[in-house]
Amino acid sequence: MRRRAPSRPGPSGSRTLPLVCLGLGAGAFAVFARTLGFGFVWDDPIVLERQLPAFRHWTDFLFPPRGLPQMAPEYYRPLVFASYAFDAWLGGGKPAWFHATVVAAHAIATLGVFFLGLELFGTARRRQGLCAAALGAGLFAAHPVHVEAVAWVAGRADVFATMFGTWATCFHLRARRSPGLAWASGAALFLALASKEVALALWALLPACDVFLRRGDPSTRLVRRYAPLVLAGVLYVLLRRSVVEASVSEDIFGAAPGTLALAVLVAGFSLEKLVWPWPSNAYIAEVPGSPLRVVSGLLLLGLATWAPSGLRRKAPSSAFLASWVLLGLVPSLWAVFGLPEVPVAERYLYFPSVGFCLLVGKGVADLAAGGRLVWALATAAATSLAVCSAVQSRVWTDDLSLWSDTVAKSPNAALPFRNLATALEKLGRTEEAIRYYRAALEKKGSRAGQVSAYTNLGTIAFRRGRFEEAEEYYARALSLGQSPEALYNLAVLLLTRASRLEEPGRRELVAEALRYLRAAEELSPWDGDIQAAIGQALLLRERRAEARRRFRRALELGVQGPTRELILEELRRGS
Repeated sequence: MRRRAPSRPGPSGSRTLPLVCLGLGAGAFAVFARTLGFGFVWDDPIVLERQLPAFRHWTDFLFPPRGLPQMAPEYYRPLVFASYAFDAWLGGGKPAWFHATVVAAHAIATLGVFFLGLELFGTARRRQGLCAAALGAGLFAAHPVHVEAVAWVAGRADVFATMFGTWATCFHLRARRSPGLAWASGAALFLALASKEVALALWALLPACDVFLRRGDPSTRLVRRYAPLVLAGVLYVLLRRSVVEASVSEDIFGAAPGTLALAVLVAGFSLEKLVWPWPSNAYIAEVPGSPLRVVSGLLLLGLATWAPSGLRRKAPSSAFLASWVLLGLVPSLWAVFGLPEVPVAERYLYFPSVGFCLLVGKGVADLAAGGRLVWALATAAATSLAVCSAVQSRVWTDDLSLWSDTVAKSPNAALPFRNLATALEKLGRTEEAIRYYRAALEKKGSRAGQVSAYTNLGTIAFRRGRFEEAEEYYARALSLGQSPEALYNLAVLLLTRASRLEEPGRRELVAEALRYLRAAEELSPWDGDIQAAIGQALLLRERRAEARRRFRRALELGVQGPTRELILEELRRGS
């Protein structure tokens, strides 16, 4: 009797694989499909209207212009800005196209999680490995902690980094059998790094694949597998160093005990959110301490020391996934020591959740092998999570919905009150906006936030014709720090006054306004409104040739609205 030749180890021969992929991809897209009808919120207009116009050539994405409005100097995310430009070109600036890109990236990331699970679980027991990978990817597709990253256009950086990071890992694992995939792994690694700094964790995770899973190679093959990864890392470092000047100012090892304690709380909070993601909050100003949170944080730190040794011997794939969770949290933990205004955000958990979801998927698959009840409960849980995520995403419909929800959940933080005030002001609800701006000044927040609140209060007074009140608000803002918005608005106020005067009073006000505008230009050289205001001031000084150059520059930078129409009219008049 002829024996059947053994099949190639691995899950790729499964007949159900295409159906599972289709179901996971479509399911991940369906969970967040309603976001295609959402608008731009929070920082989206700043990115798309004030930062993106500065990118004039493809090289600008690799070497971003300096001085972009409200752009943190520590960030280097060329792929994200390139995707914004692509969406703007493809959809003409309509929000639906921007949202569709993020949701599609989430679906592709879900497939990456699935194939990563197949590589980790599918070689020993094919059917159970397939189930574990599918369950983990299904949890990833529907997890409510992903709502912020997927429903918010500017949250795409985490989605992109995770999407390319999972595929880089899959290609790296398969490169032993298909050497050409090593270059695909290197390319995916570079794209992940070019999306967000969280992908730096892959520098440790990719070697950990071989260490934990004991997939040793001859030295020559090892060089072929790692050469593309090294090349991708070197290229990223060189590009980043040529652009980024600032760095985290405080050494994590020399941090104060209080800051280290905060890191433990952040670690505990992150673990809690992965396990129980409710309630969702777009702006978590502080992480309150609790015994459970401290225990959770210490548990993560303990796991960090135990996983490489104890867990590696008994369950190598689980050890690798635990390391994914821990190393994925490192960038957000590092942020405690310097970068953002707040130490935690739900979008920071998108990358670490890959390891968490696959660990849960493996655990459920191991249990489900013994009974149908576990499968029924797992299916019901996945469906419930998908519904929760779809419902929860409604908060991100528009600024009014987002910040009304956030004010209720973060009543002591200034930023939600300030942003809600801005949303109300845009809707013409000025008195309500004033109340929230004043409330923001009484809440805990940054000095830059206070500058913004005073500036916006000054603008409301300016529009109402209360020039002295407006000037007082602008002066308060500038007493707290140099702000291009405050300088610009104060200059516009002076130009408005100047336009109603005769010489020589007009000349003095215009000269003062120009000083403010040039200071604003130095702080924000890519702001089209500032260029337009400088042009208007030069017109009042009868310097028409210089004014027209400034007007053309403002048009290049994408100035919109009535200002654009006035500029075009002036240029037509002078031609």
